[in-house]
Amino acid sequence: MAFTSLVKLSISTIIHQHGSFVEKCELRALPESLLRELVLSAILRSRILFLRSLITIWPSQRLILRDVVEFDEPKAVLLAHCLQRASNHLKLVDIRGCKISPLGTTAFCKLAMNLPISDNDVSGMKILDMQTTSAIQQNTTAFPRQRSPPIVILFDGVFHHNNCYLAVQACRNRSIVDLKISHATIMAGIERNLIVALMDCLESEVASGLDFTLNELSFAPRLKAIAQAILPLTNLTELNLSYNNFCYRESNLSNVLLNHLANICSKLTKLKKLDLSGNYIKAGVSIVLRAVNSSLTHLNLSGCGLKGNTLFEMSSSKSLVHLQHLILNGNGLARKFDPLSTFILKSARTLEYLSIDENSFETLHVTPLCHMVKQLPFLKTLSLCFNEFSLKDMLMFMKTLPETRIIYKPRIPSS
Repeated sequence: MAFTSLVKLSISTIIHQHGSFVEKCELRALPESLLRELVLSAILRSRILFLRSLITIWPSQRLILRDVVEFDEPKAVLLAHCLQRASNHLKLVDIRGCKISPLGTTAFCKLAMNLPISDNDVSGMKILDMQTTSAIQQNTTAFPRQRSPPIVILFDGVFHHNNCYLAVQACRNRSIVDLKISHATIMAGIERNLIVALMDCLESEVASGLDFTLNELSFAPRLKAIAQAILPLTNLTELNLSYNNFCYRESNLSNVLLNHLANICSKLTKLKKLDLSGNYIKAGVSIVLRAVNSSLTHLNLSGCGLKGNTLFEMSSSKSLVHLQHLILNGNGLARKFDPLSTFILKSARTLEYLSIDENSFETLHVTPLCHMVKQLPFLKTLSLCFNEFSLKDMLMFMKTLPETRIIYKPRIPSS
């Protein structure tokens, strides 16, 4: 314990030095775990000059920053800039799980396409044109350049109409960087053919998540084309189809759309997280979930217009009995408490997070809700926001459920 504390204290002292300090160090003598601690501390404390010097003289062939929350858009652009301008021994960069945003995505695409990365590529932070450190001066390479073999970069990309075409070209060009997209967020406003082209660049072995929020997939030809592009990605574990204006109606078009959704879910046998929120598909939820061919852990059905009989039908689904994270906001569930309770308790052995915000629950529901939650031994968080509970009701929840974190925000009265 004392040794660990001493190491952390030493790292804390080192990263507060100017970037030129680390350039004088022999980093190759350090174990990889200590190198990782150095770079993580620099990221966490936003020591930009130090981080810039550290990346530039990075001695290892791997830079693993997976799921580092603080590795954000400006730091992603900085990394792409350093990879472009300085020689290094890197063969693999793994930044999956980092929120690099559209500008970070664009920077790595520019790196792959031999396009210069500049201050214009990062917002709110001037990091690229600061005084050049001696290490960068010494290690700067000719630009543009080829690299053999190319650096493999694993990342989660965010794509919009301004960078999607560039991304397609970058994924196809492997002379400098081999871009491998793990999770793709497709923003609104991208043409169907361009989305399909980007999807064709995803590798089944690598792609794990897709986010199509607000993509107007209720237009049948658009959904059909994108569905066909999704199906080869058999290792997907996460799919977000929220707010795409799917509605359940007694019409052939509605059935076609739901059948496309059901077909997607049936073919993705490793799917764990599914988000259908913001689509008023009512009984259509059963059609889609009945087709799910995997055991889901995360499910969001907010604003789907759930009916009592739909909840009862969902209770018999084998794919919905191991849920860990369940969101059912805005479904008028106060009037459907029995089927709601039956459905939720099917995941009693696994459920850790439950959100039932904005469902018109009131004082008369406090006792049955407490009774239900007491049967969820692993529940850590219960969200009850924007229901009709009083302060006394909330005190009762906290007293009755002391081991559960209760989240509550009162409804703001309309003026």
